[in-house]
Amino acid sequence: TGIYVAPTIDFLGIDSVQKHAINKKGTKPDFCFYEIGRFCELLIKGNPIIIEMLFDIKGRECKNEDCCYLEKERQRFLSKAVVGQYLGYMWAQRERLLKGKSLHTSGGEYGEKWAYHIVRLGMELKNIATGGPKVWFEDGSDRDILMSIRTGKMSKDDVIGLVDDIILECKATEFDLPKVGDKHFLDRWLKKLRISRSGHEVDCCC
Repeated sequence: TGIYVAPTIDFLGIDSVQKHAINKKGTKPDFCFYEIGRFCELLIKGNPIIIEMLFDIKGRECKNEDCCYLEKERQRFLSKAVVGQYLGYMWAQRERLLKGKSLHTSGGEYGEKWAYHIVRLGMELKNIATGGPKVWFEDGSDRDILMSIRTGKMSKDDVIGLVDDIILECKATEFDLPKVGDKHFLDRWLKKLRISRSGHEVDCCC
């Protein structure tokens, strides 16, 4: 997953600017790139993928000044809207899991990768209450649970029970967060970026 900046001049033309680029052919590499404007829209809405992009900085050197600045200000975008997005996704996937519908697997079969992803998001939601998503689980009980799921040592029913417990716990948690992220700050940052890139070719920033 990455970000690109479309030339500012393109927004003045007749054709709409491409907001994302996805490899839909099912071949490697599996990628999805967002135009920076779409990235900002999803960030304010609290999209889990976008939120975790700002927190996934372990072992990665930021090479772009604009993106580095946004990463340093990432706490501004943790909000109750983010909590709602995480909970909504978890609940929707729980329902699919109960009905045997597929997402990461084919044919409607239960898949450890799918179950792992749902539980990991729940754990990240609890982390958001205390500072933000970790993205990487290198040790501790949470990692042990995730590895048990990923290696097929936890049954489907056990996973559903675990998801239910996490959802109930998170709903009972008083998240000390604003209603939405700092849209004013993000709007000023994006406008400054657009102006500074006026007339430039398409430029990848992350």
